[in-house]
Amino acid sequence: MEAGPRTLWALSGAGDLTEVDPIGAKVVNRYEVDTLLPGRVVPLLGYVWICACEEGKILRFDPRRGKVTATVELEQHGFLVGVDSEDGNTMWLVDPEAGTIASLDAKSGEAGRALGFGGARFYDAKIGFGSIWVAAGSDLVRFDLMYGSRRSIPMPNGASAGGLARNEDDGIVWVENCGCPDH
Repeated sequence: MEAGPRTLWALSGAGDLTEVDPIGAKVVNRYEVDTLLPGRVVPLLGYVWICACEEGKILRFDPRRGKVTATVELEQHGFLVGVDSEDGNTMWLVDPEAGTIASLDAKSGEAGRALGFGGARFYDAKIGFGSIWVAAGSDLVRFDLMYGSRRSIPMPNGASAGGLARNEDDGIVWVENCGCPDH
């Protein structure tokens, strides 16, 4: 489940996409999405991007039309983190096995240069505040999208970066201490 500006979006293992009103705590709509192995949902830029990455594709669902309006075929493995541009042309895919994150053109599916996060174990990634944030156990890795720089922020002793959340109002990235093993 992921939160959009005014709606929560949940994707079931059967491919049912559910729109939930968080204020009224009720289901607004249910949609069927044509995917055998649905993954993560990313509500951004007026669309809900659905990672069917195990099937080698990302779907762009348009809630105004109630259907998938574009499919991007993937060559890489991993999962969709989000979309970072105003026009929705650049998506980001994390490949935990390779320890990389790569940009994908939403129209062609063509991958950009892969960026490494140091071979550390991967737990979560989010886009926010002009950067991609990767929770990688002993480090929080920040990829600055404007300058192309990479910075590792070490976690305090005994802590492991596991989950991430953004607070858009305050400009804060919250890091969950998962107590995850680092190897």
